[in-house]
Amino acid sequence: KYLYKCKIKKNGDGKLSREELISAYTEFYGEQKLAIKHVIKIFKTLNLNPWEEIEYTKFLIATSDHSKLLSKKRIY
Repeated sequence: KYLYKCKIKKNGDGKLSREELISAYTEFYGEQKLAIKHVIKIFKTLNLNPWEEIEYTKFLIATSDHSKLLSKKRIY
């Protein structure tokens, strides 16, 4: 199960609110407490305050597994 299969966006404005992320991660993990913990980590990684919104492209970059994306197998 992947997070992108969950409905993250509610209004289609290209930005993700804290509430939208918590809702999506709660659906993904099946547990709100774990979802909140994960969302807090994302906001800290991006150096954002909890009331700020994240641009969707920045969210994708911040949550990507860079070690897998940049592996030698994928580059060559």
